Amino acid sequence: MLSDILQYYHSFLLPEENVLPGSWKEAKKILSSIGMEYQIVHACVNDYMLFHGNNAHLMECNTCEEARYDPHMLTEKVPRKSIRWFPIIPRLLHMYRCTDLAELMVWHKKHRSELGVMRLPIDSPTHKHVESTWPEFERDPRHVRLGLHQMVLVHIHLEERDDLPLFGQLLS
Repeated sequence: MLSDILQYYHSFLLPEENVLPGSWKEAKKILSSIGMEYQIVHACVNDYMLFHGNNAHLMECNTCEEARYDPHMLTEKVPRKSIRWFPIIPRLLHMYRCTDLAELMVWHKKHRSELGVMRLPIDSPTHKHVESTWPEFERDPRHVRLGLHQMVLVHIHLEERDDLPLFGQLLS
């Protein structure tokens, strides 16, 4: 289906000199050549679990007991639901291999705003909280924050609720 969409774009929408891959197989080959592969992981149709790691051998969900594979497919095992997992480590390595991207990855350390002005996420109180809680992030500019700011904001919001575990309890 994706190959059909790509062919349609090539035929009717894009100029002749475009560089969009002509098929899904070609797009996958390009991603693979630059270290951007993905892994397909089977999932429960009700989103209760992934059939991955210790659960890779299971044939039904532990929670809802729904079948992993489509029972109507007689010739082969076709998962009822799957996700594509893009591992982050190869992407980070790719970013630091490129000098221009590597410079942008440490930009936050070299270009801070003046005191009292918040222009970037690094100037926010949440970022300051992350740096004071985990000082190793402050010392090495190559550390990637990977959404810690959002997690701290969720923690601040959840402190008011008694029925949910706090962020600090989740990390310990």
